[in-house]
Amino acid sequence: MSTKLMQWFKNNGAILLILSGFQMIPILYSIVTGEAMKIINGHLWSFMITIIIGSAFVFIGRKTQMNARKPIGMVTAASALVLLVLSGATTYVLTVGTSPIDAFFESASGFTTTGISVFTQIGEMPKSLLLWRSMTQWIGGLFALVFFIMVTFRNEDQLWRGYSTVLNNVRLPRHISNIYKGIAIFAGLFSVFTILQTIILTLSGVTFFDAVTHSMNTISTGGFSNFDEGGLGVLRGNNLFVDYTTVVFMFLGGMSYFFHARYVLGDAQGAMKSTTFYNYIKLILTVFVTFMVMTYLGGNLSRDSFFNTLFMSVSAVSTTGYGLKALDLSNFTNGMVIVLIPIMIIGGSMGSPAGGIKVNRITLVIRMLRSEFNKLVAPKQAVIPVQYDMKIVDRDLLVRISVLITAWLGTLFIGTLVLSLVTQLELSDLIVVATSAVGNSGALPITFEALSEIGVFGKLTLSAMMIAGRVEIIPILLLFNYRIFSKRGGTI
Repeated sequence: MSTKLMQWFKNNGAILLILSGFQMIPILYSIVTGEAMKIINGHLWSFMITIIIGSAFVFIGRKTQMNARKPIGMVTAASALVLLVLSGATTYVLTVGTSPIDAFFESASGFTTTGISVFTQIGEMPKSLLLWRSMTQWIGGLFALVFFIMVTFRNEDQLWRGYSTVLNNVRLPRHISNIYKGIAIFAGLFSVFTILQTIILTLSGVTFFDAVTHSMNTISTGGFSNFDEGGLGVLRGNNLFVDYTTVVFMFLGGMSYFFHARYVLGDAQGAMKSTTFYNYIKLILTVFVTFMVMTYLGGNLSRDSFFNTLFMSVSAVSTTGYGLKALDLSNFTNGMVIVLIPIMIIGGSMGSPAGGIKVNRITLVIRMLRSEFNKLVAPKQAVIPVQYDMKIVDRDLLVRISVLITAWLGTLFIGTLVLSLVTQLELSDLIVVATSAVGNSGALPITFEALSEIGVFGKLTLSAMMIAGRVEIIPILLLFNYRIFSKRGGTI
């Protein structure tokens, strides 16, 4: 067995063992709250399956060290996400008897932080399962942050050199690399935001359970809900404090965690001046103004228009998806739906749990196009580089980003084509659903009942699109290249 293949086993085994630790939380909750033995046993069996497979994988790779360098790190990310989804699906099947296809879809939507649900009677589900459902999004958001640090950060490090220096200020032993410091501070901030939102919601009158699960769904930019309405449901009511708290944490969730790190570690001025922060704010404001103008022109302006438009704008850009599911789209005009599609493609900031191609990369592509246009009218000897945060960007990085965007759009096209063949959705609904899946945004123009009836192949196609979008396409393609495991690789 090749070194890289054994490293693959050890990487995935370690991830499954970490997941098994998380699985103990709903087990304990189920026991403490006195849920039915079938529910408890379902959680226990799922836990045992995960820990057995994880231990077996670690045993197979016991003679190697864990390796996250490309390409093995990218392949691990893709396969690990699939394994997480399968493990999460097992819990749904063993506890409440969900069909394997529906369980896989729900689990994929959770771990990819997409937030599209095929469950139609959520209010009747056991609370331990609702907790696990929200945890899949929280774990998925954390997975996205670790994926960024271990894979994207290394492959596109030129964009982050100014940001990464701030990690030197993290008070950890000096021999620990910035990669691990980044993971530590990102995970810490992710947890602090979750706890902070939970406290605020609880003080606002929300039950502790709903506050915890809603916070996990919000800060991960996932968008699951404990209510059948598919949005915030009865959690919101007429409580503006809950509404605006949700907007704030959706906004924070879609922002780069390098910004948060710089701000917390004392470089607030540098964080505010960063291109990443500026363009994220600019995109939200652009969407907000566009939606407000369309609302006014459509004659739908009302007293609640300001907040509803702000809420949907932040939800769309951060790819959280609250207010963009099922019948909530009735608040949208046709023009707003057309605007929503490219917003879902763009997504939030790199270094966040948000989905999409990311604002940073789109910014670079626009600047690359501007550079190429300027070269056409400039003297031949003129040098017109592409810059980001006052630094010249290498052409190799621009090529990699162009390839990624091509693969992303290609996946969207192929997925939409397959969905058109295996479902009966209208073309407009088809495009929104497909874009939502690849962009992990959770927007849904159809009812949950209609989604649950799209058939086995429709659900599998959407699940594959969600997973591909979460790991940014390329790692999925690498899974099918056997040569990756034929060469020896270095360790972290």
